[in-house]
Amino acid sequence: MHTAFGAVVTISDVMLTFSAVVYLALSAGLAQPATAPDLPAAPGPTLAPTAPGPAPTATRVSEAALRADAMDEWLTRSAAFGGHEWVTRPSRDAVIGFTIPMEIEKIEVVGGQVVKEGQILARGREGEAVASLEVQRVRAANTGPVDNALAALELAQIRLDAAEKAMRQDAFGQSEYEERRVAVVSARAALVNAQAQTQEEIKRIKQLEEQVERYRLRARFDGIVEMIVGDAGTSVDIQQPVVRLVGIDPLWIDVPVPTAETLSANLQLGSPAWVLLDVPEPVRSKAAGQGRVLYVSPVVDASGARRVRVELPNPNLLPAGTRARVRFSPPAAPAASTAANPESSR
Repeated sequence: MHTAFGAVVTISDVMLTFSAVVYLALSAGLAQPATAPDLPAAPGPTLAPTAPGPAPTATRVSEAALRADAMDEWLTRSAAFGGHEWVTRPSRDAVIGFTIPMEIEKIEVVGGQVVKEGQILARGREGEAVASLEVQRVRAANTGPVDNALAALELAQIRLDAAEKAMRQDAFGQSEYEERRVAVVSARAALVNAQAQTQEEIKRIKQLEEQVERYRLRARFDGIVEMIVGDAGTSVDIQQPVVRLVGIDPLWIDVPVPTAETLSANLQLGSPAWVLLDVPEPVRSKAAGQGRVLYVSPVVDASGARRVRVELPNPNLLPAGTRARVRFSPPAAPAASTAANPESSR
């Protein structure tokens, strides 16, 4: 297009000039985008204000503060008590598995369950073994072979007695008499053999009972089920762990003690030991305060210490792995009352 001054201006030049002007106006705050006043905005749903939740950072700080408080309390209590710090552990700990490759048929317990010695923890597919055992019990209870041998012996003895009577009357031949005498001997041997076979069948029951027991995992001591591996239908190999059973009453503490202290205190089996457990306030009254020495290692380790095993009664089944302080002389009065009867220090 042509302007009044004779210059040639294209449509593209006009559009670029207009865009630049609008951009400068918006940047300077002199222009606002146009709106349609005749078209009101459509109403939308009203959102209720949400309650502010705890900030993640504040939660982490709070948890860290609680842990710090617990640590400070333990440091204060342990410093007043003295002794040596270590951790408790189960006095019995067994990882139980089958002695033959097995498919688990049923798990009889759950984690955390308290069990008694001899209680079944898990069963393998034992149907065939149980059936063989029942058949063997029937065989062992069968008295037929022995009864038959007894009857045969009785018959042979009657015939021999008759032959002896006839011989005294010269009415029986010597060869026929010997034949009946040998028949009695044979019948007696048959009876002994039948009785022996019956005993073998009875003892075979014990053998099959032991085979059936291989399909059953039993608790070897009173304890608590700590872990279960696998479920019904799981195939396990020889000695593959299936159940872990722990005994935590009593607890054991294998604490390293300087050799000089073990000698000066004359530590030996039965020596008293005082224990302070790191447990929260509500359950401190349930923690026993005095135990006894079970074992003192005859070997000094590289640090110059000997391992001393302390046994601590735990009738309330406080968990193993708890931090503990151990000393081999009575603690001072305040610490002693806290260790033996924490309620008295409140």
